[in-house]
Amino acid sequence: MILFAVFRIILALVFLFLGLLHIYWLFGGKWGIQTAIPSKANSESLFKPPVLATVLVGLGLLFFGFFFWYRIDSPIKWPVLVNKYLGWVIAGVFFIRAIGDFRYLGVFKRVKDTGFAKMDTHVYVPLCLMIAIMITIIELLIGF
Repeated sequence: MILFAVFRIILALVFLFLGLLHIYWLFGGKWGIQTAIPSKANSESLFKPPVLATVLVGLGLLFFGFFFWYRIDSPIKWPVLVNKYLGWVIAGVFFIRAIGDFRYLGVFKRVKDTGFAKMDTHVYVPLCLMIAIMITIIELLIGF
């Protein structure tokens, strides 16, 4: 069960960092933002994330961190369905993100020469796969 504890702590810290990073961007932070939004080959951003989306993603990531920190010995009694399936859903979301949209993000992206695409290849996709694999291992360990 040491593997479970290590993965749980790593996931909680990664989600905490990512959630706080989104909150930082929400309040006008600039660090990392240039390579955080997919862009076309001419480096034009595909979209400007709405404030509400940034808030929801940031809070969602912070919740995921809390969920994995307290995955077993939680002071909160999670509903049975949450306890049974949320980890699998989160793993699935990050696995799908790693696969991508077959154009601008993920393993199979076609646009590969932008700042975002390079970060996606070297940081975001491996991080998403690592998160999905660690959650899968945690869920399998809990199931046995």
